[in-house]
Amino acid sequence: KKEKDGILIDPPKKDGYTSQFDLWLPTENNEGIKIEVKSSHVADKDPERTLIEKAYKKPQGTEEEISNAIKKLNFEMNFQQLKPSCCDVFIWIAVWLDDIDLWVIPSSKIVMRPKNAPRRKPKDSIVSPEGKLYMGTQHQGGKGGKVPEGQIFVTNNHYEDLKQYKVTIETLIEKIKEAK
Repeated sequence: KKEKDGILIDPPKKDGYTSQFDLWLPTENNEGIKIEVKSSHVADKDPERTLIEKAYKKPQGTEEEISNAIKKLNFEMNFQQLKPSCCDVFIWIAVWLDDIDLWVIPSSKIVMRPKNAPRRKPKDSIVSPEGKLYMGTQHQGGKGGKVPEGQIFVTNNHYEDLKQYKVTIETLIEKIKEAK
């Protein structure tokens, strides 16, 4: 949803703005909060089926039941063209067949994976020991481009890693302000 009570607005088209971020949250000090929105479908990785055939409904139940059910699914979401230097906060949206999940992540938590950082195994947490989300390179941006650009894959093994960033539509604005 682009607007919540008329607070999230299109970015002001001034000071050389060239679509670096999607939304703007005005603040009292007039600095504003720059917000980039990324979404990905929660769908089975089977390449032979159409998206609607492989889209997952969100598991239901207690928090623990949902977590256990998600771990048994077989999906990979890809949050692409991440440019942390161009925004203050990311809103990530996981699109289920029948629901959505929202995360608000400070851009300072997303960094390019250092060359000397050990490669993570597929079931390892996507959160580094330092509390950062390492992104891998993507396109030209991550390979010496003007603005570092990357991507992060989130699988059924990593969904819980983002728990600390999960928000509801009712708490979205408050969490954006906190994350800045």
